[in-house]
Amino acid sequence: MLLLTDNGTFYEFIPKEEYGKENPKIITLKEVEKDKEYVLVITTNA
Repeated sequence: MLLLTDNGTFYEFIPKEEYGKENPKIITLKEVEKDKEYVLVITTNA
């Protein structure tokens, strides 16, 4: 997947095993590991 990172969009990732928890660990693009599954949260400046 390609992500546009210079257009006012902020990406956050929740590891699949954290999804659905009351306080899931949320990580940034820098912390994402290859071949792991994540839930993607997208925030825009719109």
